[in-house]
Amino acid sequence: MSAVKGTTSKQGSPPRRGGPGPRRTTAAVVAVLAGSLVAACGGGSSDAENRSSGGTDEAAVTAAQTRLEPYQQAITTISQDVPLTAKPAAGKLVYEIHNNVPVAAQLTAPYKEATAALGWKLKTILMDPTDPQAPSNALKQAVAAGADYIGISSSSEEAMSAGLAVTKKAGIPVFLEGGPVSTVPKGEENGLYSNGDNLWILDATDRLLDEMIVDSSGAGNVLLLSAPDFPVMTPVTGNAEKNLKKSCPKCGFQKLDMSLPDLAAGATPQSVVAALRKNPDIDYVLAPFDTLALGLPEAMKSAGIDDVKLLLGSPDPTQVPGLANGTFIAQAPQPVESVVWANVDQMARHSLGMDVLNEDHALEPYPVWSKKNPPAAGQDDFAGPDGYKDQWKALWQIS
Repeated sequence: MSAVKGTTSKQGSPPRRGGPGPRRTTAAVVAVLAGSLVAACGGGSSDAENRSSGGTDEAAVTAAQTRLEPYQQAITTISQDVPLTAKPAAGKLVYEIHNNVPVAAQLTAPYKEATAALGWKLKTILMDPTDPQAPSNALKQAVAAGADYIGISSSSEEAMSAGLAVTKKAGIPVFLEGGPVSTVPKGEENGLYSNGDNLWILDATDRLLDEMIVDSSGAGNVLLLSAPDFPVMTPVTGNAEKNLKKSCPKCGFQKLDMSLPDLAAGATPQSVVAALRKNPDIDYVLAPFDTLALGLPEAMKSAGIDDVKLLLGSPDPTQVPGLANGTFIAQAPQPVESVVWANVDQMARHSLGMDVLNEDHALEPYPVWSKKNPPAAGQDDFAGPDGYKDQWKALWQIS
């Protein structure tokens, strides 16, 4: 299990109290993890030193607040404003591929709605997330079934390589959403035509760090949770540490890597509690996605740790209320439904011989929720910008 190294306690910091936090093993944890699994490797620990020198940093706070301002306003526009040159021809067959877990099932409804708006047909293929050959096999299956376009989520070029060879030979474009930034769409060269919203996890982590900078007056010490088994997470820690060093010199940074077996066993809460006891100067914990925070608030409470604040990326509906009750000080929701519409938008552009605008699709607009701009009462997710469906339809010349 990972440990955090290289910090020194602030003088006068109170000792952590209480017993070890509860170990939480749930089917939900395993399902979410399985939905993201494309590789397996071990966890690790950081020896980055805590660089906090005390005091505050008004310049860092001002700059962080400036970066946050667009995310604290109402999100009213989608990422594109270039209309299609014509209404796409009806009758295309789209195959949508996702892992056979509940968290991924939410992709099907927006895919159905978006493709139906174009007069296209949709079929869904479910993958076994524990099978490393599943992405390639699913791509091959879609080709054999006569797909015109293929959408696939949470995979990588490496995991899809055998299947991409088949789709490329058949001339069937593949459109990925939510893949790692290292997976670069090269069109006919590699058979992959998009990697939509691939910047989200990097951007959301940076914006949550900005919330920490503002809340701590530019002198916070953060523990960033990571899961390096997932390719999409590979660049997150290094990117976050580099940017925090630059934007907040008085802030401290530590990371805690969780391996897939530890995550599947629900060991994150225990590991975080142990890290906080070992490093009592840490006053913030940032979880870039929902699974990393499952059971964590309860474990910290059980351990008597009440002076550490939590920040969360991609909260699930059960975690969103935690913003109102003070469990989390900030959350960055991913606009899952609008991301799917954006993926279909790129298919529509390709069908007309247009540029699919990969750079414009790399980050769909989303808010960062905090006490300054909380979600509406009863809101438990963020589907997309206000009126996003009508905005996409307008670009597609559909009334």
